[in-house]
Amino acid sequence: MKPGYHYFEVGEREIGTGLYLTSVGWRGVRSGESYPPPGHPEDYDFSWSKGRVLTDTALIFIGTGRGEFETRHGGKSDWLPGQAVLLPPGMWHRYRPLRDTGWTECWLTLSGELAGRLWQQWEGSLAVRPLPVDGAAEYLQDFERFIAMVMHGSGGGPGGARPQSLTWLAAGLDLLGRFVEQHMESAPVVASDDGVEQALRFIRNHSHRPLSVRQVAEAVGMTRRTLERRFAQSVGRTPREELELLRVRRARKLLMDTRRPVKEIAYLCGFREPRGLIRACRRWLGMAPGKLRASADAGE
Repeated sequence: MKPGYHYFEVGEREIGTGLYLTSVGWRGVRSGESYPPPGHPEDYDFSWSKGRVLTDTALIFIGTGRGEFETRHGGKSDWLPGQAVLLPPGMWHRYRPLRDTGWTECWLTLSGELAGRLWQQWEGSLAVRPLPVDGAAEYLQDFERFIAMVMHGSGGGPGGARPQSLTWLAAGLDLLGRFVEQHMESAPVVASDDGVEQALRFIRNHSHRPLSVRQVAEAVGMTRRTLERRFAQSVGRTPREELELLRVRRARKLLMDTRRPVKEIAYLCGFREPRGLIRACRRWLGMAPGKLRASADAGE
């Protein structure tokens, strides 16, 4: 594939849609070559010494070669071929290929109000580090086809053309969704009861906001008592316990990987008040949020 990238102009029309692409690109970096190469907009350019903070969501996939990736609170990780990183907006990070291997990379970035809502669901349940992609060869082909389609439709230059095709956005969201589905922490829970599985999906998709067992039952067409009985038989926990456990897992990730205040984390994870998060952390993790964060900072 021919190296190239495109950065979109974003105007009122794009902002009004709530979700839009901001850039796509593919490039190969030879061993010993400086990285990143020049020519990118200031908001996206970075150096290893300074790192960067994006205002967009970014999906970056490494096809060949090896590298390293680092965030301020997650530390440094090796980046192997066939792995991708999904970066949230506002997180300091840096990455680069190893000098003796180089690499090939594909990326897309997107932004908008809807992207922010998606992160409210994913945050704390999705690790921000290089993670393997199932069917990496096929995924790479699909990513390259997506970039080629956008580059061809936008005129092939680095930027300038504003109109965005819904087909482009749908293809980009498909790549992003395939990665997220593989790595959400709650994904291993599978119920043998189809009705309970629907309830699990509803809880996962709405756990970031206040949610009652009655609302879950209504969403899947059961009475509360029936849902609680079938849920306990299939999952081994009550719906309330499952909801609280999912929120605690998400909060634990945020406590360990970010410096956000406990109050903010509580609201992001769906608790009505910080005291609810404190009680839940003690129940499921055996310690309060502050102690959990302190233990992570101390490397325990």
